[in-house]
Amino acid sequence: MTFYSYQQLLAQTNRILLWRYGILVVLSLIAVIMLILFLRHRNEGKYRDLLIIFVLSACLVGGIQFSNYQQYQTSLSQNAQIVRFLQTVSHKKNVSLKKLKTNKTVLTDKMILKINQRYYQVDFDSDFSSYHLQRAQIINNQEVK
Repeated sequence: MTFYSYQQLLAQTNRILLWRYGILVVLSLIAVIMLILFLRHRNEGKYRDLLIIFVLSACLVGGIQFSNYQQYQTSLSQNAQIVRFLQTVSHKKNVSLKKLKTNKTVLTDKMILKINQRYYQVDFDSDFSSYHLQRAQIINNQEVK
């Protein structure tokens, strides 16, 4: 069973976003460089071909970004919910955020929360507006990461 810390949950979304935009920026810069080289050497076909390849690649990555936008917004919202939940538990239990870990990256009923070295099962109501922590026992502690 894998547990995620507060810092991992914060960094998870940022890392994915950084990679996607990074690839798009790199492809766009390469396409601009190829355009400049093509305009300088109009007689050489290799720069035109490379320009077409990188422009099409940038369009493909941009299209993928656009099609995944809704999914990404949902993921951001779910990630914000679990981060807010961990902040609430930290405040109510008077525990540092560094000592909280959860086995899920989104809020789900019956998820496991690790506070210090104790495990709790989290029971939510139907709209996830309130929760109840119930002490839980892990069967095989050696599999916990």
